[in-house]
Amino acid sequence: MIGGILFFVIEFKLGIPSCNNLAQLFLKLLSTMVQNNQLNFTGFHIYGLLTDLSQFKFYSYNPSTKQLCFDKRILINNRRSKAFADMINVSNKIFGVILTAYMDGL
Repeated sequence: MIGGILFFVIEFKLGIPSCNNLAQLFLKLLSTMVQNNQLNFTGFHIYGLLTDLSQFKFYSYNPSTKQLCFDKRILINNRRSKAFADMINVSNKIFGVILTAYMDGL
């Protein structure tokens, strides 16, 4: 992305979150961080989303502090009428990540 962020999405089986899913996401974030350092892209923020479409867990890597951090967890109601309203929070979070990249690129 132009503004200096990378965003990964990893989907796990519905209702069965495991440590393997989180390890897979952290491995992807860590390998991207290492590749960015080798390519001198040290200012890139890296975001990850771990989801089964009923829960959304956002993680991030900040290159200035060199830390992988849990960012936010959003749960979606499984009733269709309420799920649409709950997805607004997920959309807003993803839009915020993309807007950050855009603003950095200006």
